[in-house]
Amino acid sequence: MKEDPTYYGVFGIASVYNLSVSYQQFSSVNIWVQNGPIDQPDQLNVILVGWADNKTQCYNSRCPGFVSTNPEIGPGYALWPSSTYGGDQYVCMLFVYQDLNTGNWWLGLEDLKTFVGYWPKELLPKLRFGANHVAWGGIAIADKKGNSPPMGNGHMPNDEYKRSSYFRSIKFLNGAGQFLTPNDGDIFHYVDKSGCYGLVDNKDCGDREWRYCFFFGGPGGRCG
Repeated sequence: MKEDPTYYGVFGIASVYNLSVSYQQFSSVNIWVQNGPIDQPDQLNVILVGWADNKTQCYNSRCPGFVSTNPEIGPGYALWPSSTYGGDQYVCMLFVYQDLNTGNWWLGLEDLKTFVGYWPKELLPKLRFGANHVAWGGIAIADKKGNSPPMGNGHMPNDEYKRSSYFRSIKFLNGAGQFLTPNDGDIFHYVDKSGCYGLVDNKDCGDREWRYCFFFGGPGGRCG
């Protein structure tokens, strides 16, 4: 999204796959909010949630600070069943929003009534008054030998939802407490230029309920 407005939450529905990654590799599908100068990482606060395949990263309960409030679902919760390429598709609904009364940021799953827990505002001083950036997509980190993992479903995307990893119904939360679909002109794309990953932005996917949607991912490999 453009960085001028202030955002108080982000929402999206993502397809779920079970990828295989090697030691030191990391692959994830996420929504996130952030605030602070991107070119100064020590001044940047980011909340990133989704599903991930990794062996070494600091995620879930390995990182201190997140307060779990749900006895049945918590950080590290296994998403099952997972989608199959060309077959049955399964999704997870994700949302993050700021409680304007407390300043804490909450994580929810499945619907707008199932909460997992929250990040206390004291952990995220740059996000105390909302975010200047929200996003949806995937992140892939190579191992020390330069081998990049698969992302999404491990295949380059096309416009077939059974053969592409996708996000649909992406929305942001404004200051009035409304989840809104972003305008076409307010979205900008970032795509790895190595040829290992791709993006197909169909916007509405021919279905009003799916709007805004896009397909992404790739096989990874020696990406440079």
